[in-house]
Amino acid sequence: MDARKAFGQQLKKIREQKGMTQEYLAEIIGISDRQIRNYEGGVQGPTFGNLEKLAKVLGVRIRDLFDFSDSDL
Repeated sequence: MDARKAFGQQLKKIREQKGMTQEYLAEIIGISDRQIRNYEGGVQGPTFGNLEKLAKVLGVRIRDLFDFSDSDL
C-alpha cells in the first residue's frame, strides 16, 4: 500500500470515529466533499494548510493522521 492510500484510510477511520460525514468535514474546512473523497481514496493528498485544518477539526495531532501502524506500508 502506498502512503496516500494509508493516509486516506487513517483519515477515514478518524473521521468516522468522530461521527462526521465527508460532507460535514469538507464544509467545516472549506473544501469540496470530492476533495475529502479523493484524500480518503488515496487519489491525492492534502496541502499543508488543509492538513492542519483536518487535524484541528478532527481534534487530533497531525502525526496521528500518519499513524499507519495497522497498514502494510
